[in-house]
Formats: sequence, structure tokens, C-alpha cells
Amino acid sequence: IFQNLTNLIKIDLSSIKNLNFNDNLTSFEKSINLESINLSNLKLNSSILSKYFNFSLFANLKHLDLSSNRIEHLPESLVDNKKLTYLNLSHNCFKKFNTYIFNLLDDLELDLTQNFIEKLEFSINEDIKF
Repeated sequence: IFQNLTNLIKIDLSSIKNLNFNDNLTSFEKSINLESINLSNLKLNSSILSKYFNFSLFANLKHLDLSSNRIEHLPESLVDNKKLTYLNLSHNCFKKFNTYIFNLLDDLELDLTQNFIEKLEFSINEDIKF
């Protein structure tokens, strides 16, 4: 669907009912200029997210909204996004959260509200500011 939109900088797929995840849907990965992705309220779980979305392809990604899904942990491909400044993970299923993401990203606004977090795993550099 999105394969020819190479200059696309923002995509909002939030709250689309009965969205079918397949190779056609995620072909927007060819849009390497994407700066903003909204995948909120899609009933995504960690497996679907890791299988269909390789966030490391988006070197310019600044804003990512994954709120109101069923995500339990971050996809590994996310840590390669050095320009990410906003990450909304609210209203998901996180029970624990490793703060290593703070070590990888400068000036990140992170929303973890309304999760089930029982444990924060810290691995903090001295340079990190809260």
C-alpha cells in the first residue's frame, strides 16, 4: 500500500478497526524519511510488533506512539533510533521496564502511564537526567 511513498514523513494508523497486519501494510518501511508513526489502539502485542515493524529502518524517527495496545516489552529494533524524542507506551501491558533506553537516547520524553509495572530495571549512566 505504502511502497511508493518514499517521501512520507508522518503516518497515523491509530484506531483502525480490523487492521490486517501483513507484508502489504508494513511496506511503508521503504519510507525511510518517516519522522512520526502512530500505531495506537490497534491491539498490537509484542510479537506482532517485532514481526512486522523494523524500527531500525527509520533513521529519522522522532515521534512514536504505541499507546493503548497489548505490548509487554520493547522491540529490539527500537534502540537504533537515535533521533527519537517522544515515545508513548501508555496503556499497555508492561510489567517491568528496563531503563537502558535512557542510555541510548538523549532528551527522550517517555510515557509509561497506565501499565502494570512492578519493577524498573535500572542501568543508568551518570550523564542521565530525570
